[in-house]
Amino acid sequence: MEYDVEQRVTRRAVAHLKRLHERLAGVLGLEQAALAVLAATDLLQHPVTSGGHETTLPVGTVVRQHLVEAVLQTMPEASAEE
Repeated sequence: MEYDVEQRVTRRAVAHLKRLHERLAGVLGLEQAALAVLAATDLLQHPVTSGGHETTLPVGTVVRQHLVEAVLQTMPEASAEE
């Protein structure tokens, strides 16, 4: 049951961040809205367990880690000249 609660908390947090991005993108632009959403993850403080560890982290920290990993995976690799 605890896992189900954490899944719901995480899904709700991600949905809030998605709506925030959609609302800000029209005003700030996509890049600035994405940065604002990344910064807003610190506001999500509900504790959840991360990756089966016994320690708990705020849901915002877990979401931010996944967002950063996703962004880094989609970035083109730097050329050797840079």
